[in-house]
Amino acid sequence: MLVRNVLIIDDSSNIHEDFKRVLTPSQNKSAKSLDELEEKVLGESFTPKNTAPEYKLSFASSGPEAVKKLKEAKEQNIDFQLVFLDIRMPGGMDGVETLSKLWDIDSRLEIVLCTAYSDYDFSKIFSSFGLTDQILILKKPFDSIEVQQMALSQTTKWFLSRYNEEKVEILEEEVSENEKELGIQRMKSLKAAKMASLGEMAAGVAHEINNPLTIIHGNADHIIELIENGSKASLDRAVYSAQKIQATSLRISKVVKSLRNFARDGSMDPFESWEVFRIIEDTKELCNQRFYEKGVDFNIAEVPKDLRIECRPVEISQVLLNLFNNAFDAVLEFDKKKISLEFKDLGDEIEFRVIDSGSGIPINIQEKILQPFFTTKEVGKGTGLGLSISHGIIQSHGGELFIDNSCDNTCFVIRLKKEVPEAVKVNQSSGNH
Repeated sequence: MLVRNVLIIDDSSNIHEDFKRVLTPSQNKSAKSLDELEEKVLGESFTPKNTAPEYKLSFASSGPEAVKKLKEAKEQNIDFQLVFLDIRMPGGMDGVETLSKLWDIDSRLEIVLCTAYSDYDFSKIFSSFGLTDQILILKKPFDSIEVQQMALSQTTKWFLSRYNEEKVEILEEEVSENEKELGIQRMKSLKAAKMASLGEMAAGVAHEINNPLTIIHGNADHIIELIENGSKASLDRAVYSAQKIQATSLRISKVVKSLRNFARDGSMDPFESWEVFRIIEDTKELCNQRFYEKGVDFNIAEVPKDLRIECRPVEISQVLLNLFNNAFDAVLEFDKKKISLEFKDLGDEIEFRVIDSGSGIPINIQEKILQPFFTTKEVGKGTGLGLSISHGIIQSHGGELFIDNSCDNTCFVIRLKKEVPEAVKVNQSSGNH
């Protein structure tokens, strides 16, 4: 049976005996003697067996003694569920002061305040401790049934509260584990989305690299012929061809660097101050040739070279590239193929606007388009992960990704703060990213 620990605080030993009689009748010697006599005379007891809860009573005659008992119990990992506390006691510490010290030790204690004085102003108590269901009032002389009901209800309430707390802790642990698993799945989805995007870009990147390599190869052959010729004019043309090789090699280097940045996982990078134009340049390198080959008019707004934002640059580049790729797929069917990146400096924030020549996103699709696995592309073309992951990345920066319905064309807006909010950084460092 569940044992309920109750502390009785009263300077009267008679009151202590009254609580023993009411709450632990089975421990009363005279009651036991009557039960034994009944069994001897009648052969069995017709008195119903005691079905009352089992209480373990402890007693204190003053506030200091009660505080000491509670501290000792805490040191032994023993919990009291309920305290019957006399309001007026000698010894310099009245019931109100005693209650305050008891709650300093254990704020979960249920309290029954006992008093024989009808003129006591209980509003002072509630002004000190507030309106709370942890305090009940019991007037002397006690009614036994009232004492039993209070003891049963308040100790049961204490145990139910602890049970609920334990359940909540278990649920929080389960939620935490689920969040970790979701985080793992998110990372797997992010990698899958990147691989899909890399696949979509493969042909364009091949053009970006193969065309310059053809130029390099042709110019290298030309230089050899010019040098063999040996004339001054031939040497001048050889220098020009060498400079062309140098510029073309630099172009290939930029494409490879941008591709490496995109393929890398930047989710664990620290937030750092970064030039906005560099993020745009790195992203643009992966699109230029493919867009040119398909006749897409690709316009990038000019951004001040000294403008910086605090971010994870790899992730912002990945989001921009995803929006560019989506716009590219959308405009291929149009006669007018146009994609533009507009930019606004909003003071504490910056705004990117990726606009294509489409006529917008239907309202019924807008509600789903940022959800995982939703896609409007044909089967086999796209994973449906790009926009949902992009949305998550921008949120992890404390920013917004949304559709601007006021624009005549299809327009996705990225809004970022120039400095990442401190609360976002704390949340990221605690492992929620």
